[in-house]
Amino acid sequence: MSKSELAQMIGLLDGVRLFNDLHMKPVAPKLIIYLAQEGENVFHPVLLEEVTVMELSQQISNTFQIPDGLPKKVIITGPGQILVRMTDEYLRYQTFDSAYTVHIIYADSRDACTIHLEHISSHL
Repeated sequence: MSKSELAQMIGLLDGVRLFNDLHMKPVAPKLIIYLAQEGENVFHPVLLEEVTVMELSQQISNTFQIPDGLPKKVIITGPGQILVRMTDEYLRYQTFDSAYTVHIIYADSRDACTIHLEHISSHL
């Protein structure tokens, strides 16, 4: 159906809105990274639209079946193998299509965990 046909059927505003919703293309992610737990050969794509640590943490929790609220922080191995706490700003500067090994470090009480990302090139 055309935009004008929908507008005639259900009104101008709703017809245009429905037409746009039906023909809207999905928004491309701003950042895609690939994650695998140590020893795995199959990577999981993580598509980030907001590019926030919270979104990354939620995606990792869903991918690796970590209960909601358990991840308390995300760290990444930085230059010279230093550990860097991930922030929204630092996440936005990660290279599109990067690959990381994920280490999930649980607290002794197992009521919290830290997600540690290690860039694949640091293994070479």
